[in-house]
Amino acid sequence: MKFTSTTVAILSAMMAKTAFAGNFNYGVATYNDGHQDHAIWVNGENACNYAYLGSNSENPCSHNGGWFSLDSVTYRLTGCGSSSFCILNADGSGNSCAQNGPESPIGGCSNSFGSYKVQQQFYFP
Repeated sequence: MKFTSTTVAILSAMMAKTAFAGNFNYGVATYNDGHQDHAIWVNGENACNYAYLGSNSENPCSHNGGWFSLDSVTYRLTGCGSSSFCILNADGSGNSCAQNGPESPIGGCSNSFGSYKVQQQFYFP
């Protein structure tokens, strides 16, 4: 089978889009010492391994300009505190917008900052 440059370009674009697909959970990590972090993690993965989005006292869209990475892929959080609370792919295309999705806290987490639990607040399908 012979691939033309057009075929290769189309297949590459399809694979690139697939690499950006992902479902995410967003919430707050509460440490035993009382401090809290904004947290985001891939749905179905361990919430204890969240990506840090700043202190809970600041707007997560302001932390690092809203940019974060999960599974070696970069995304951007936008519209924090509004009805347009969404995740964009690194290329600026839309990934998904938040849906209310509170869950029971996930405990038993610890890192160099101490022990903590993670409370999911939103889901990005």
